[in-house]
Parts: sequence; C-alpha cells; structure tokens
Amino acid sequence: MSSAGQADEPQCGIMGSSSRRRRDGGGIRIIGGEDAGQGVFPWQVSLQMNGRHICGGTLLSNEFVLTAAHCLRSTNAKLYTVRVGEWHLQSGSGQDVAVAEGGIRKHPQFNRVRGKRFANDIALLKLWTSVDQAVDLSGTHVGPACLPPALSSADYHDYRGTDNCWLSGWGVEDAQANQLADQLQKVTGSIWTTDDLNAAWGRFSRFLPNNAVGFGDTATEGGFSACKGDSGGP
Repeated sequence: MSSAGQADEPQCGIMGSSSRRRRDGGGIRIIGGEDAGQGVFPWQVSLQMNGRHICGGTLLSNEFVLTAAHCLRSTNAKLYTVRVGEWHLQSGSGQDVAVAEGGIRKHPQFNRVRGKRFANDIALLKLWTSVDQAVDLSGTHVGPACLPPALSSADYHDYRGTDNCWLSGWGVEDAQANQLADQLQKVTGSIWTTDDLNAAWGRFSRFLPNNAVGFGDTATEGGFSACKGDSGGP
C-alpha cells in the first residue's frame, strides 16, 4: 500500500464496465472459454519471467500479488515482473512492475505434505513500486480483487458448490497445440463440492491436498477448464 495507508487503496472487486464487456469475442479459448473484454477482470495480472508469460496472478492491493508457488522456480526476484492492465499478450498493452528484492514469499509448507501433490501451492509477491505510483491509473484497467473473510472469521463462507463463478487467464487454449492465448480468456462455472472433486479424480483423489478445490467441466468432450499458463490466476 502507499505511504498514506489503507485509505489510499483502490476499492476492490470492481469489474470493467458493460461497455467494455460488449467488446468480448466469441472464440473458444481457455479450454472451452471465450474472449474477455478489456478491463473486465482488472485484478488479472500476467506473471512474467525474463519477459515471457509463465502464470497468472491476482492483484490484491497496490503492492501485493497472489499467485501459485509452483510458478516461481527461482527465488531471484530480478527474473520476474508483473504486468498489470494487460489484455493482449502479444501487443503488450499492460505495464510492467518489478518484484521487490526479497519480495517472493512462498507458503513455508508448499509441497511438503507427505503423499499430497502441490499442497499449500500459494505465494505472495511484494512489488518493487506501488501500482498507483508505477502506473497512471486514469484510463487504465487496473484494480484489486477482494479477499474473502478469514477461516477464523464469523463471516467466513465455504464457497465450494457455489455457482456463477469466473476463471480467467492466458493459458493454453488447445491442450494438443500447447499454444497460449493472446487475448485474455474467461469461463464461468461452479466450484465443485468435495464429493464432486473426489468423484472426478477417483482413486487419485488421495493425492490431492486437503484444502483443494475444483472448477471446470468433467466432460471429456466439449468441456471447459484451466490449463498450462492459467496457474496462479483468479
């Protein structure tokens, strides 16, 4: 956050206007998704390593980005930048913000739970410069997402089984072609219940972390899901 404190933080959870949404395309992307309009997901960032997109991320405030721990193969912050306000990867419509030295914080128990793959797969990035100082926010499509109440909070809500949820990213749109999407993609669906998740994974569900959630379509043909390059995103 900026030096003036939390009062200077932009309001969270404000999606792009309906006029921007009308710019959506109808292509099949993100494994069964469609083109997202500019600014519809202002908290979506592109995590880049040596100038290339590797994962998504979620802007939480002017100074912090949430992503997946497995996206960060190196602890050298100089290798990474966060691109905010991005829409088309190839045109580079967003603006880069560097990760602060020592600003990579992986969950201390990431991948350290015996018998569970990618347990605690979460990381926090502290940016070198506050977004509101690095980027001219007037006329841009940048804004933070809202955090849900903490597990210990009386307002906590278990979102498993919730409908009308969104997933976004530039991940591979055709698993066989292994080609990243250029335009930001989106797909809507439900967060699976624990029973749905276990049913989808079958006998392999025992390898899932205890706090894993699922999203997508279990259909093998014509389904929708996240894919390589979507990791870490909202």
